[in-house]
Amino acid sequence: MKKSFFIILIFPLILFGQNNPYELNWKLDGPLLGGVFALSVGGVLLERNIDDYTIDDINALDINNVPFFDRFATKKYSSAFKKNSDILFFSSFAMPFSMINKRTKNHIGIHAVMTAETILLTSAFTGIAKIAVQRPRPLVFNSSIPIEDKLSKSNKYSFFSGHTSLTATSFFYTAQIFSDYFPESKWKPLVWTIAATIPAIVGFSRVYAGKHYPSDVIVGYLVGAGTGMLIPRIHRTKKKNGAELSFRKF
Repeated sequence: MKKSFFIILIFPLILFGQNNPYELNWKLDGPLLGGVFALSVGGVLLERNIDDYTIDDINALDINNVPFFDRFATKKYSSAFKKNSDILFFSSFAMPFSMINKRTKNHIGIHAVMTAETILLTSAFTGIAKIAVQRPRPLVFNSSIPIEDKLSKSNKYSFFSGHTSLTATSFFYTAQIFSDYFPESKWKPLVWTIAATIPAIVGFSRVYAGKHYPSDVIVGYLVGAGTGMLIPRIHRTKKKNGAELSFRKF
């Protein structure tokens, strides 16, 4: 885990280039930020109306309603895997925010907006999905877990995995920025490999922690990765495809 944490902290330090391939367009960014804010507030308000599980609710759940390809997750529960996933999840937020550096001081405003849009959009999608679906977590079917540990309403939020989606967003966002700053870099394969691997480890850990089904983490991975790549791409400056910008090799 120490090696993984070191990689997370060091990886963004190679991002800083001399030219900024991005620009803001408030005809895009205004509605986007407003929409994300509205979704987030709506999610908070809807979440207030959700009650904890009761013992009767737990007893009424039928494992046969869990698809066969997800059912094995109901036998998994590990505090060690939960702890590992938490470490990687919280550490992943250092990825985009660690871009603050004297070499990017003229671009901080643009990157701050893009980072906020990326993280908040993924968070809003994840939150709304959890509230709308209210899928029981695998651990509520696990007979080895005390009933009192199953009653929290958070155990209704299995679909889809927020740890996976937000970790994927942070890493794929950073990898996309690296690729746009250094399109000819020899490090690109390693950057994308790290970006793809860490969220997969988080997803695997969430399944073995009893928190999510495989389908939860797959959807979370796709949503997070998609958002992480989308936001930088829609902010690319029109000059990027021309000769006006020169890019530094790394």
